[in-house]
Amino acid sequence: MGTAAVTTRTMSLEEYLRTSFEPDAEFVDGAIEERNLGEWDHAGLQSILNRMLGAKEEEWGVFVSTELRVRVSPTAVRIPDVCVTDARNAMERVPTRPPLLCIEVKSPEDRLARLFTRIKDFHRMGVGQV
Repeated sequence: MGTAAVTTRTMSLEEYLRTSFEPDAEFVDGAIEERNLGEWDHAGLQSILNRMLGAKEEEWGVFVSTELRVRVSPTAVRIPDVCVTDARNAMERVPTRPPLLCIEVKSPEDRLARLFTRIKDFHRMGVGQV
C-alpha cells in the first residue's frame, strides 16, 4: 500500500459525515486524508489490542472500538486504530467528547511528521493517552 496522502478532493464537514469511503478517510479543514491500513501486521496488532481492551469493557466501564470517527475539532475528524471511550458518556455517532485512549498502530508507510500531527490533534481535543 502506498503512502497515505491528502487528496485534492474537498468537501464540507456535513458532506464528509454523510459520505462513506473505502477504506474510511479522515477529514481535516475541508480536505480528505487517506489512511494507511490493511496490512497483516497492522491489522493483527489492531485486532489483538481490541480483544485485550474489549475484555475489560464491563470491568472498567468503557467501550472499545476500532476505526471510529472522532471529531477532534470543529474542522477535523480523525480515525484512531483503537479507541477507548467512557461508557458513562452519551453515545454519539461521531464522538465529540475526548476518548480516554486513542491508539495508533504505525504502518511502515506512515511518516512520523504526519503521525505526530494526528497525535497532537488528539491531545488538543483532550485525549489523556495516545
